[in-house]
Amino acid sequence: MRTTTALLSLAFGLLPAALVVAHEGHQHKAMGTVATVKEGELEIKTTDGQAMTLVLDKETKYQKEKAQAAWTDMKAGDRVAVTYAEKDGKKHARLVRLGSAPAASPSPAAPAPSPKP
Repeated sequence: MRTTTALLSLAFGLLPAALVVAHEGHQHKAMGTVATVKEGELEIKTTDGQAMTLVLDKETKYQKEKAQAAWTDMKAGDRVAVTYAEKDGKKHARLVRLGSAPAASPSPAAPAPSPKP
C-alpha cells in the first residue's frame, strides 16, 4: 500500500512538469549547422549533435547579417540560429538567422626548404 501511494504521489508530482514541456505555442531556440534544406523543410544538426527537422512555411522569416534573406540562401554547412514554435507535433520555424559556413581550418604551413651545402 505504501509503495502504491508513493508511486502515485511521484506520478502526480511529475505530471505538471511533463505538461509544461509538452505545451505548444511557446517559442524555442536552436543553433546548429544546416544538414539539408528544401522548400518547406530544414534539417539541422544542433550544437549537441542531435538532428532536428523544422517546417518552413509562409510565416517563416529569414535574416542574414541583419538583412532579409530567403530559404534559398541556405546551403548545407551553413550555421543557423532558429526560433521555432511547436504546432501539431511539428517544429515550425519562425525566424532563421543565417550565419556563414564554418571557417576552413588553415592548412599547416609548408616547411621551409633546407639550404643545400
